[in-house]
Amino acid sequence: MTSKGHLIFGLSVAIFLKKIEIFNALYLGKWGHIITGSICSCLLPDMDHPGSFLGKKLNWISIPISKTFGHRGFTHSLLSLFLLYVIIFSNIFNTNYVFPLDFSYSLLVGYFSHILADFFTPFGVPLFWPFKFKICLPILPSNNIKRERTFCYLVFAFSVLYPFDDLIFVADLIDIQFIKINLKKVYIFVKDLYINIF
Repeated sequence: MTSKGHLIFGLSVAIFLKKIEIFNALYLGKWGHIITGSICSCLLPDMDHPGSFLGKKLNWISIPISKTFGHRGFTHSLLSLFLLYVIIFSNIFNTNYVFPLDFSYSLLVGYFSHILADFFTPFGVPLFWPFKFKICLPILPSNNIKRERTFCYLVFAFSVLYPFDDLIFVADLIDIQFIKINLKKVYIFVKDLYINIF
């Protein structure tokens, strides 16, 4: 997945997780902290690839990681996510949290979103690294940026519009017939777009 795809997908996952009220730190957190944290960390797993967006900017870190683990190795695993958790929440660096709690959780969300997005590609991810087998649900073909962007924008739209009962409340405020006609047009447009792309 491209860096732009990871940014959109990471933002979408953060928005969705804040809205579903599973983690209090996210649900009660500030939108600015959550969005910033997820964007800051959603590209981190690709530090193992010197040709990636972050790899090019920080090649002095990326090259040694790439030589040691290869691309989509350790940095795309649950172990790396756990290591990030330990780094963020341990008292190694400071007796107080360096970042607000909602921002800290969103760093984990952004990192996780990257692994999840790569899970949807044919290459998969080695979730249980150091075991090298990769797991995938290949709904996104490799090297099809148009399909990737469509997928990411649909996930983003879903995250923004969720919960859908809010849409019903908005429809009560506006002319219901107008909404029904336009939702039908949007549905037909998205359906046609999906058929033409896939």
